[in-house]
Amino acid sequence: MVRAAPLIGLAVLAGCQQSSKICPVIPATQPLNPADVGRRKTAIEWDERVNDCIARWATRIAPAPGSTSEIAAAAVGGCVDAIGYQVATQAAEDRAQRFPIEGDYDERVAARRSEARLLASFYVAAARAGNCKAP
Repeated sequence: MVRAAPLIGLAVLAGCQQSSKICPVIPATQPLNPADVGRRKTAIEWDERVNDCIARWATRIAPAPGSTSEIAAAAVGGCVDAIGYQVATQAAEDRAQRFPIEGDYDERVAARRSEARLLASFYVAAARAGNCKAP
């Protein structure tokens, strides 16, 4: 029984380590390219920025007390501006292509925020399960 104590201690310590099998891979933030200053982003670029924002906020605040859905909602709240830009840019691109635009701006933002909360919930759950470090 005495010999088992060190093994139990190692098992407990192993549980405190970051699990690379669970932790999401979040790419490093790219430095600002001077050529991009003043250039309008496309909807796809805004979508990538929104997803990156959600991943970073959700992983950073995952250890905070609260349910996964509460933490996910807070993470999405940190990305509201990017979500608004993404929705507005997508609408402008759709108009330019003469695609029909469904719903008004507020409905589209609400739908995108709902999608974002699901993604944030995943990142919060993964960060908590894997004891992941913030990016």
